[in-house]
Amino acid sequence: MKILFIEWASFGNADIKDAFTKEGHEVICFPFSNKDPRRDAQIEGALASRLHETVPDVVFSFNYFPLISNVCKREGLPYISWIYDSPYVMLYSYTAINPCNTIYVFDLALCREFHEAGIKTVRYLPMAANTERLDALGCPDPVYDVSFVGSLYTESHNFLTAWRIFPPTQKAIWKD
Repeated sequence: MKILFIEWASFGNADIKDAFTKEGHEVICFPFSNKDPRRDAQIEGALASRLHETVPDVVFSFNYFPLISNVCKREGLPYISWIYDSPYVMLYSYTAINPCNTIYVFDLALCREFHEAGIKTVRYLPMAANTERLDALGCPDPVYDVSFVGSLYTESHNFLTAWRIFPPTQKAIWKD
């Protein structure tokens, strides 16, 4: 299968392209600046031209972009996106119902919310990792059975500062 990969400053680009290639797919990159992911005539035109030039079977992106969905809808191509951010505002676009879409989210409750609203283009897919690459880093054996790897959003409060006010017995798994 030929995949047009929407390439932007996203975590996991190299890993997913490697996974696609290892599965025997041809990956063609389309550089994308998601400054205004809803509408940009210049980007829409460039994407349509690239689709005509390369004739992919599917378009893929990390996170969902209404602009990409609309171009795929017009061109009659499937658009697969895998959202790894939460909350992800772009998912609440009217374009989410475009029939070309298959939108994967890692939050099962969010997926159910969309299905209950009659939106069947949103599906559940847990997050993944390139274990071969991570194993090659030579990380020590895990200390805990479950870990969170990610970033905390910086709202008006700092979760880590708030967490440190609890007595040590209430934060047994915390390790500075």
